[in-house]
Amino acid sequence: MTTGVTLKTLELPKASECSFCWSVATVLQSLGIEVPIFELCGFSLNTFAIWAHPTEPVKLWKEANCDLFVETLLRSLGLREELLSAPMDKNDLLEYFLHHWKGRLENSLQAGIPVAASGVWPQFSWGVITAWDEKKRLIKGVIPGSDEELTNTCWPRKLLMLYGPVVPPRIEAILKVLLHQARDLGANKVPQGKWVSGLDAYILWQELVRKKFTRELDQHTDLASYLAQARKEATLFLSHHADFYNAKTERMMLALARRYNRVAVYLKDAASSPGERPFIAAITEALAEEEKALVLLEELLFYLE
Repeated sequence: MTTGVTLKTLELPKASECSFCWSVATVLQSLGIEVPIFELCGFSLNTFAIWAHPTEPVKLWKEANCDLFVETLLRSLGLREELLSAPMDKNDLLEYFLHHWKGRLENSLQAGIPVAASGVWPQFSWGVITAWDEKKRLIKGVIPGSDEELTNTCWPRKLLMLYGPVVPPRIEAILKVLLHQARDLGANKVPQGKWVSGLDAYILWQELVRKKFTRELDQHTDLASYLAQARKEATLFLSHHADFYNAKTERMMLALARRYNRVAVYLKDAASSPGERPFIAAITEALAEEEKALVLLEELLFYLE
């Protein structure tokens, strides 16, 4: 027996660098809710984040902890959510899925709501489950840029179930919380094991580039390209919400948007750099702009208190 929903693949949201935000946008679209990607990247904090790890491959840095602020994101939309995560030491994910998540997935699909999932298609961190065939034990779904449903190659490590709507969001209050979270990310004040964020992540990135740039060239340039797009979306997000408080903070928000735009330019330069030295120079300039953005954030939060 197959349980599923039908999505028009030709009408899916435009592919985004952030597969998590794209997956949320796809589920929202099925609920009749259209939200620009820059809004999802902003309220999920992914547009402000950079994560680094001393031992994890650089290719895994791109969307590390991308679901960390999912509650802030869904509150901004007036929706409820439930993020389900398999234990990190669980290796038999099929067994875990069958015993813990199968019924909940079926209920969501029967209600016409696809489910965002992590780990099902390794080429992307996140995708969207649209069907479950219990007899064949197969999951089908879509990923960014796909024009047809794909069969799973792995089993989910995380599921994001969306429900709602519940209550109208208070965007002004959510934005204040979000700016505090963005500041904490920049200052590496969001503990996540050995993962470091913000300015400290840039420093760790610089150290790794000096050690392994040639061997991991594609991973480093891919990360720079991903982050450049994220900061470009930060510019759009901050500009869009600049008038949420008063004229003074509006000017500061717009100044912050311009600062992130400069970060995006330097990261784009890094992504297309011809060698190690110009790459390091570009991300060093990006780091300097991020430091200035953090100072602006601190000043903005002072005025919001």
